[in-house]
Amino acid sequence: MPPTGLTKAAKLLMTLDPATAAKLLKSAAPQTVKEIAAELAYVRNTSSAGVIDFAEPVQEILTLLNKGSAGDRGGNAGAGGTGIAGT
Repeated sequence: MPPTGLTKAAKLLMTLDPATAAKLLKSAAPQTVKEIAAELAYVRNTSSAGVIDFAEPVQEILTLLNKGSAGDRGGNAGAGGTGIAGT
């Protein structure tokens, strides 16, 4: 089964330092934060031998950022930006 958006978000957050992850989560709705936290716990507990595949979510976000930055070098991804303050 392909990973869900929550799984991708959880894996991506796991690749970030705690301060950056916290900044991203501050912009999310409280219910979304709870769902991502539950998914983080699930991913950590179910990964075989402690190995977690981060390649897909990281590649996906890099692709999205590259598409948005092709004509915009101001730090926002696409016309709508990332929706995250300070980016």
